[in-house]
Amino acid sequence: MAILVIQANFAKSIPGFKTVWIVGSSIPYWAGEEAGRRPGGKNLKLGFDITWKGIRGLKWGDLDQLLSQEIKFQPRPDVLIIHAGSNDLTTPGNTAVRFIQDIQCSLYRYNVMFPKTLLIWSALLPRLYWHGAPLGQGGVKIDVKRRKVNKAMKKFMVSELDGAFISHDTNINVHQTSLFRYDGTHLSQSGNNAYLNNIQGGLEFILSGKGKIFPPQ
Repeated sequence: MAILVIQANFAKSIPGFKTVWIVGSSIPYWAGEEAGRRPGGKNLKLGFDITWKGIRGLKWGDLDQLLSQEIKFQPRPDVLIIHAGSNDLTTPGNTAVRFIQDIQCSLYRYNVMFPKTLLIWSALLPRLYWHGAPLGQGGVKIDVKRRKVNKAMKKFMVSELDGAFISHDTNINVHQTSLFRYDGTHLSQSGNNAYLNNIQGGLEFILSGKGKIFPPQ
């Protein structure tokens, strides 16, 4: 697996970007824990002040409260990366169309809450096992829904919100079973490192003005 090498003074060359929040479910929670053990710590050697705010088991509807609480106690960030929604994919009756609409409504609202903040969607990850999926081919159907959500959000973030999109499909997929824990849901240490490398690369690419979709297509 390739390791991204990013200069520690990277942020100094990009005026206007100083703080980054990475919020969402257990993926940013555990990634933040792993980041603290890496050289450069939770700021990922980027020179930014990065805050990791992940809540294990978080559903999309919980994100409003999380963000509302955060802005009570600290200034709004320059960049907001959202990684949430996977825990909603197995909810009965929550079709891809309905869920995409819910997400878009929330993001329109966040665009107003954070008027000077760059919003970035971190794509929903695959899983070896989807808890709550119907028996049989349920996991396959849930993954189809996941990909539909990511595809819609990639277009929405760029065309509607002037935001950005970070995909993880190249680095993290179900064929690389060592990237997942025994439960088939959460990332292993190597999986978290692959995720962190992608977040690092995505921030460098997007904030340097090279593009709004990472990896570039």
